Amino acid sequence: MITPRSNFWLSTLLLSGTIIGVGMFALPFVFSRAGFLLGTVELVVLAGATIAMNLLYGEVILRTPGRHLLPGLARLYLGKWGLIESLSAFVGFAGGLFVYILLGGVFLANLTGLSPDAGRVVFFAAGALLVFANLKFEAWVNYALTALLVFFILVLSGFSFLHFSPANISGFHWGEVFLPYGVILFSLAGGAIIPEMASLLGENKKMLYKSLVVGTAIPAAVYLIFILAVVGATGFATSSEALEGLRLLVGKPVFFLGNAIGFLALFTSFIIFGFTFEDILMADFGFRKLPAWLLFAVIPPAIFLLPIRDYVSVLGFLGAVALGVDNLFILWLYRKIQRAGTGVSEYMLNVPPWAVVLLGILFFAGLAAPLLQ
Repeated sequence: MITPRSNFWLSTLLLSGTIIGVGMFALPFVFSRAGFLLGTVELVVLAGATIAMNLLYGEVILRTPGRHLLPGLARLYLGKWGLIESLSAFVGFAGGLFVYILLGGVFLANLTGLSPDAGRVVFFAAGALLVFANLKFEAWVNYALTALLVFFILVLSGFSFLHFSPANISGFHWGEVFLPYGVILFSLAGGAIIPEMASLLGENKKMLYKSLVVGTAIPAAVYLIFILAVVGATGFATSSEALEGLRLLVGKPVFFLGNAIGFLALFTSFIIFGFTFEDILMADFGFRKLPAWLLFAVIPPAIFLLPIRDYVSVLGFLGAVALGVDNLFILWLYRKIQRAGTGVSEYMLNVPPWAVVLLGILFFAGLAAPLLQ
């Protein structure tokens, strides 16, 4: 029997499962370079800011009739300015899908013995076929997969803690202060799934507030445990995807488990990203199903023609710039409907203008992070 409580957890873990993805595996590396303590401060601040942005976006969605994603909302309320948000969303999703393929193929190669390039082909082909077949995970399947994923991450972290050294987690490396910013912001991104969460909650949309808070806090807490375990074990030798640096310490069975976790996290999020990218193309750009899928199937692989393979730098750029622009538009939309008194919502935040400005400064200043690092 479906109850409001079960719908709450289905909605909450839908968000958590969407958030936990490729960004998690870059976090230990950027924390090892910036210093664990400095990285932790940034994670706490940006997790709080992300929760705030998800709540603001949720209110905008609930106060707007019909179903729209962020590009459509921007065009609806802001007219031609919405074209900038459309471009940002397009770049963000295309780049994100590229990174999922880039690293997902490595995890699959480690599991199967394929070459990384062959692993990427298989990873992308399987994901693209599932998106084409419209084989979306049922809410309870996503619930189970996310719970299993969190459990496996904690198990891997437990094995890593066996090799923990306090000396590995000390220090503030101020010269790398901008390095974690974009990666952290990308690793916490999942707001695109909020319209789906609202639909899932049905008549219980008043629970969306709590679901957004808990659904964002779970990944942040899991990330912190994972980062502490990996950096505490490998220190400055932490590899860019976190797992290779652990290989000699934890042994092959645990290394295999880590790659299985990585593949599960990336493949499920890749499919959700694919559906959301298609949804944006159809709902907000007017594409039909087949052209939208073809665009999804062509653009991410085409990016591989460019000489780009440093996925940490790509994540940093996407988080700081594409997501930074998205967040600025959410703030703009919120202030517009707040001043106009547009619609009604199951929760009303009444955020003061100074807080909106403060968040705006954070994200606007963060646009420069890829250059400053």
